[in-house]
Amino acid sequence: MKSKLHIKQQIERIIDEGSGRDRDVIVQFESPARAQQTATGNALGSSLSSRNMATGPSELLPPDARTFQEVQRMKKPSTRKGYTHSTAFAVARDKNQSPAFSNSLLTILTDGLSHHVAESVVKSVVDAGYERASASDRVPEPVELPTASSLSIVLPKDDLSRLTQSETEIVNIYSNRQLPAPRIAKPLSSGSKDDPAFAWGLRRCGALSGWGAFGARGEGAKVAVLDTGVDASHPDLQGAVAEWREFDRRGKMVPGSDPRDSGEHGTHVAGTIAGGDVSGCHIGVAPKADLYVGLVLDGEHGGTDAQVLAGMDWAIRRGVDVINMSLGGLLLGPVVTDVYQAQLINALNAGVLVVAAIGNDGAQMTGSPGNDIFALAVGATDKTDSVAGFSGGRTQVLEQSRYIDGKHLPIVYSKPDITAPGVDVYSSAPDGSWRTYSGTSMATPHVSGAAACLIGASEVIRNLQGRDRVSVLRDLLLGSAEHFGESGPDHRYGVGRLDLLSALDHAKRLGYI
Repeated sequence: MKSKLHIKQQIERIIDEGSGRDRDVIVQFESPARAQQTATGNALGSSLSSRNMATGPSELLPPDARTFQEVQRMKKPSTRKGYTHSTAFAVARDKNQSPAFSNSLLTILTDGLSHHVAESVVKSVVDAGYERASASDRVPEPVELPTASSLSIVLPKDDLSRLTQSETEIVNIYSNRQLPAPRIAKPLSSGSKDDPAFAWGLRRCGALSGWGAFGARGEGAKVAVLDTGVDASHPDLQGAVAEWREFDRRGKMVPGSDPRDSGEHGTHVAGTIAGGDVSGCHIGVAPKADLYVGLVLDGEHGGTDAQVLAGMDWAIRRGVDVINMSLGGLLLGPVVTDVYQAQLINALNAGVLVVAAIGNDGAQMTGSPGNDIFALAVGATDKTDSVAGFSGGRTQVLEQSRYIDGKHLPIVYSKPDITAPGVDVYSSAPDGSWRTYSGTSMATPHVSGAAACLIGASEVIRNLQGRDRVSVLRDLLLGSAEHFGESGPDHRYGVGRLDLLSALDHAKRLGYI
């Protein structure tokens, strides 16, 4: 539990750094699922802390399906050697997970947040502000973000100071950070399509081979795309968009919104995940996957943390398998904050893999939430399998965590976790066109599409619940990457470049297919 002094310091910083009367903040409460979050954090922390800079991709593979199931059934945790670095093995041997947790997660979080809001000092502060203010002077109503155990709220700075009166329930207060509009880089070289029949990234990441060898095209997988929106009428995306939502800067759902792209970014990303071949060129890694698109960024002005958190909340509630976030805000230091961490762990516990771009600010720079230890962060490579100069990456340090026992800390880890084709990527664009762009935003959907292909090809993985499913997916994607660069993971390649065919081969050998 954070102290009142900690909350006071956060509030003072928010007041000092802002301007005007009001402050747009995210208030994080103690989660009713804290025990499960801590169990998951410790399970992952034990495997992550065991790794070093010489750990190779193959050491990250999950145990075979039979062993995995045996470990799950054991009354006493197994100490079987050979899977020290596998997150799936660490999760399976942890006996603190409730089998029904993933099914009851949303109810637990929603009821818990509503109780906090109703009983906390926040409600009295908001009510008092409404009584004082005229209709034209009132701040917007609070927006609940249950899977983040948070409240998006605008308060006059004087009222914000009153939140220090809270005795126990508030654990953090953050500014509702402004996230930049996605940068779209034009082609870095001519001839973006070596073969007019398919985008080069599909061949390089093993998608084409995976289609041929396993018929793995993501059928039945649900992928959320949180971005600038989508042109759902695009010839290569018609029928691919299963659901659509739009959120305002405070995280409130916009009623009556119809699918649209506020820029070009979201349509391009969606095409790399699930686009077809109407142009005569295959562009999507998982063309049979269903897309759940949330507009959380304006193509010109960007968005906010509250918008992204609201989009994640919606996607988790809709039961998606993967969340793709080709977005983020630059952080200058190697130590991360936990504004997204509770929601990332809840997504993991709900069986949702969160894939995020690491950012386009080059070496020794990372973006949030991709730099969080619980996100699967993606960097960008070119046609020669070299890391793009713009691709971010850095050695991160997790010194403190509300979800990982101190015996596992500090954890030093590199970001990104994996790289994928992200230079001169050909994909769909609004108004029925196709364009070539570069960025870690373009690399990220290759990994999300690959995860969708694994889910579509493996009934065993589809039937796994909660964090078991996510950890197996992570281990297969990371453990099958083609390694480049220095020995072990590094802050340029991560563990290596995505190789979907290898992931499918390993899944078959290990009994998941």
